[in-house]
Amino acid sequence: QGRCELAGGFLVEPDLNMISGESLVRQAVLGQQYLKNTWGRAAVTGWNIDSFGHSVQIPQICRKSGMESYVFSRGTAHGTGDQPSDFFWESPDGSSVFVHKTPYNYQIGRQIGQQADTTDEVSELFRLMRSSTPHDAFMAMVGADANEQVFNPHLSDVVTTWNSWQTADAEAVIATPADYFNALQSSPHPLPTIENEEFVNQNHLETSDGVLPGTYGARIEVKKTNSRYEQLLLDTEKISVFASLEGFDYPLSALMSATELLALNQTHDYIGGCGIDDIYEDDDSIINDFGDRAALIEDNLTAVLDQSG
Repeated sequence: QGRCELAGGFLVEPDLNMISGESLVRQAVLGQQYLKNTWGRAAVTGWNIDSFGHSVQIPQICRKSGMESYVFSRGTAHGTGDQPSDFFWESPDGSSVFVHKTPYNYQIGRQIGQQADTTDEVSELFRLMRSSTPHDAFMAMVGADANEQVFNPHLSDVVTTWNSWQTADAEAVIATPADYFNALQSSPHPLPTIENEEFVNQNHLETSDGVLPGTYGARIEVKKTNSRYEQLLLDTEKISVFASLEGFDYPLSALMSATELLALNQTHDYIGGCGIDDIYEDDDSIINDFGDRAALIEDNLTAVLDQSG
């Protein structure tokens, strides 16, 4: 019916500056494969709204993975007007994606629809967002981060009520990312192109949702282990190719298992080191723990290397 749209396109919401280029590509490959296998279709919009910065190669990776647009929040100052909210972002190879960078926090609409009498919040949101963009259409997200219990059961009724009070030049619409990007296509205001820029902002944190301080240095052993396994995985794949030429079976299953385990471990909060202590402590009963995943990766890769001789 077109009421829902798959967005994301990456296996997890990874740290897009800390992991290797090969890992970035595999995040997109695995993410799109998961969506196709689970829902029967891939994402056309990349969705990394909480990742701490965005590599200049993201437009190229998105395009080659079937994504035409991209939405993010962290990595630039919010509410300053220093950069447009909507633009084309171009990688060094010329690949380009249609981008929406939230002018304010991605939870800006979290209160709308939690209660039936939140029409005033819609009016304030409308005033705030209209001042941040020259375009007739703008996007405001409803909901909250994964760690918060936020529900918006009255959203549809609130939107209907608010619209009934407006003149013809204003309308709130519950829409998908594709609806938003299609609406921008008809904007009379030209969309700028930003070339070869990486979005990382450690400054003005009091007025932005930039990169959290310390995420590139906290829990350094987690980061070192990720880098070691990234390289070990590539080395093992190369050795396995040569071994297969000598008659050994290529260990596809073991390598894919290691690839997925490593990718699951690259979510931005986790590898960024800003999680609570409990999620980093080894507990054999919790497979999501880093120590367990690292051990499984090492077991898989060691078996491959032993087989290859």
